[in-house]
Amino acid sequence: MPTILIVGCGEIGQRTARLAQQRGWPVFGTCRSDASVAERRAAGISAHRVDLAHPEGSSELAAALADARNRAGSEPLWLLWLVPPPPQGQDDPWLQRGLAALHTNPPERFVYLGTSGVYGDCQGAWIDEQTPVAPATDRGRRRLAAEQRVTAWGAAVQREVVRLRVTGIYGDGRLPVARLLRGEAILDPALSGYTNRIHADDLAMILLAAAERAPAGALYNVCDGHPSTMSDYLLAVAAHLDLPPPPTVDWQQAATHFSPQMLSYLRESRRISNQHLLQQLQITLNYPDLAAGLAAIDPTAELALHRSG
Repeated sequence: MPTILIVGCGEIGQRTARLAQQRGWPVFGTCRSDASVAERRAAGISAHRVDLAHPEGSSELAAALADARNRAGSEPLWLLWLVPPPPQGQDDPWLQRGLAALHTNPPERFVYLGTSGVYGDCQGAWIDEQTPVAPATDRGRRRLAAEQRVTAWGAAVQREVVRLRVTGIYGDGRLPVARLLRGEAILDPALSGYTNRIHADDLAMILLAAAERAPAGALYNVCDGHPSTMSDYLLAVAAHLDLPPPPTVDWQQAATHFSPQMLSYLRESRRISNQHLLQQLQITLNYPDLAAGLAAIDPTAELALHRSG
């Protein structure tokens, strides 16, 4: 029976932890604040405070790893890395700090949660794991640098590494309710490029499947295989929540309506195949497209959650 250590046990980490607990697997997690640690422990997760933005984060992670390793005993320890990189730069110093802490006592498996942003703009073409990476933003470059660092670490310590290139995540509690209530504009759907997404619960399932069944060195694109545009996504969510459709703008107006980061997202267009993921891990998605995912979300509860927050 494996022991799971989730580094960066936020909302996706908690969904993953619940699935692991249902299987009877011991789960450890790390969080950046004492309040989050208390919440995770109340949910039955053996949580540790680890803040990799600070130098002491390395020793904090080493302590969490030792605790998980002690619980695992002779059984395998699988680490899921869910910590996003800092918002600036072309590298991930938090990952570098974390890998240093793991070097002398490495887990048997390391699953890295990355992003499909490493592919850059593919001009709407269908792509798969064989498509060359070509990140055009610092956001994509630091994620690619992180992937390369994880791969090199795995080779150095002779441990199995699995990489996931994840697309946009949605689900209950993760819909753009605030944006829609503010009436923010969207790009004209006729001008909007393709984006891809995965339901949060399916992502949690995939994380455990990758840890359990993926071959060493495996790489998977994580999406539901039914791309649409960002504008179509926002219009579908608005309709599901019975909110007015947002106003639209053209590219000339977009420069004054959207942040530089949002513009960088909108300028990239790709349609991503998930066939390798589904076939090799023998996965059936609970929410194979956006319509199925939205149908499972109670709009009244979603709006109430936003207002209570």
